[in-house]
Amino acid sequence: MKHIIVLGAGPAGLSAAIAAATDRKNPCRVTVLEYLPSPGRKLLASGSGKCNITNCLSAEEMAARFPSGQERFVRPSLSAFPPHKLLEFFEERGVRFKLDAAQFHYFPQSERASDLLDALLLYAGSLPIRLCCGVRVQALPLEGKQIVGVQTADGLIRCDGVVVAAGSPAAPSLGGHGSIYPLLEAVGHSIVPPVPALVGLQCVPESEIWSGKLSGMVLERAALSLDARKVTRGEVLFTHTGISGPAVLDLSGRVARILAQGEGPVTLHLHLDRAVSAQEWRTRLETLRRNAGKSSVSAMLRTTFSRAFSDHLSLVAGANSCSCATLSGGVRERLIELLTSMPLEIPATESWQRAMAASGGVSRSEINRCTLRSLVVENLAFAGEVIDVDGPCGGYNIQWAFSSGKAAGLGLAGGVA
Repeated sequence: MKHIIVLGAGPAGLSAAIAAATDRKNPCRVTVLEYLPSPGRKLLASGSGKCNITNCLSAEEMAARFPSGQERFVRPSLSAFPPHKLLEFFEERGVRFKLDAAQFHYFPQSERASDLLDALLLYAGSLPIRLCCGVRVQALPLEGKQIVGVQTADGLIRCDGVVVAAGSPAAPSLGGHGSIYPLLEAVGHSIVPPVPALVGLQCVPESEIWSGKLSGMVLERAALSLDARKVTRGEVLFTHTGISGPAVLDLSGRVARILAQGEGPVTLHLHLDRAVSAQEWRTRLETLRRNAGKSSVSAMLRTTFSRAFSDHLSLVAGANSCSCATLSGGVRERLIELLTSMPLEIPATESWQRAMAASGGVSRSEINRCTLRSLVVENLAFAGEVIDVDGPCGGYNIQWAFSSGKAAGLGLAGGVA
């Protein structure tokens, strides 16, 4: 029986180990090496411990929502092990699921991420899989174009192939460190420099638009755009230092990449309520001018936004002392611009400590997208966040971890026979 080593005991690594050990034609003996003292730390913390494991989209729909350039790469793995198959895998092992109020995101019925990890570890324990925690990998020795084993502080562990599922620098308190990158560069792989993703964004403090006084306020139906092709939709939350929320997180990796290239600050445009167009706002203001001209602009805005937000918006637009009847054309257009395309200057993201993922990692161009095997080293494969793949928030990245893990495990097992 061939021996495969998996680096990392998160969802991607455990999925790869199980896939390799249960391959129908060539089941392998598997050793999982984990840097931390225990497995699945990030999985346990995801979704505040509840774990939004996936969502109700098909594999094709899910792939289409990954950032531009990633869709084609992730599609084969997601199609081979789509969301409904992932749910079935866990249901067969006693875990039940429920949809959230939006009927989109799947969570364990118990709302305990630990149920998922327990099911994984219990199943892995019934297979020829050995889990070793607290192990730091020092090198991946090569002979020709093949890795002969994994060098650790305790010596060389020989093997027939390696799956790297070691994550990224995101969330260092949960084990993110990125120490695997130099080892992969040493065997010939290219690393796209990682930047924080799924992370809050800071706003320029002296901006007239952003105000720390808005901290805690939420826009539930917002849209946020970097350019015409990069637009996200969902909640936007104002924080003490900037903005966060799903719409922000989904765009943060792209913003971080631009900032890392020294092209900041980045200007984003915020549509406060995407259900109301600029023309609809004009119509509302004209109707109020005719029928309720004495009403203040802030009072009109309070039908959609909070009092504090409405007052701030009126002030920035120069309409704080205006009634709807006395609103000039210039001030009206300034207000509508703020409502539908508010500019926000972003000089930085929040830190790696607060990032839930990374944009960057092993270059996709050096990986077979169907098997996730290396195109540089013959018996090496990759899974999960170590690859330059970062999906939006909402179950995409955990689904990718499991799907890519299975693809890598099967792809490597089938290639070492």
